[in-house]
Amino acid sequence: MAPMFDWSALLRFGLSRLRLSPSEFWQLTPKELSLMARPHSPQARFGQRELQTLLEQYPDVQKAFDDDV
Repeated sequence: MAPMFDWSALLRFGLSRLRLSPSEFWQLTPKELSLMARPHSPQARFGQRELQTLLEQYPDVQKAFDDDV
């Protein structure tokens, strides 16, 4: 006999911890829900090094005001 799946606990997690609406919860695939339920991996962290890389790739540039705007 296959183990029972605790749908009520999963639904409670989706609605309270993930703050999903019922329709959002039921539209998720099992893979999507699994990814959302996992704690973030250390590889997914966004730190100072990643921020610096983004700043170098996409610098903030102020454009001068032109008369022909």
